[in-house]
Amino acid sequence: MNDRREALKLKLNAMVDTLNSEEEIQAFVKNFASVKPTIDAIRLHNDEIHPLPHNKEIIPVNKKIIPQRRLFSTKKRTSNAAMEVNSNAMKRREEVKNIALQLISKHRSALE
Repeated sequence: MNDRREALKLKLNAMVDTLNSEEEIQAFVKNFASVKPTIDAIRLHNDEIHPLPHNKEIIPVNKKIIPQRRLFSTKKRTSNAAMEVNSNAMKRREEVKNIALQLISKHRSALE
């Protein structure tokens, strides 16, 4: 562990020594800025996680567990828009039928 740390320090120092321009320094600082929060998050994560207790005694091995059938419903549902289109089409058919009956009755009355 300490050997790896020392090797990393040497590597970072060598990288810093090879930086020649202000742009390179800014790029290095920008990329290096995210290292500390990442390490802090790893430390926090490692502190919070505790191994789960093993509860074999609570649940019997031969207990029948009903498997979940589906995660989501597979039933096809019609949307409100589709139902409106169908109802509008039926209204139009009735209007056409009524207009046709009116025209036929006018035509018959004109013939008589």
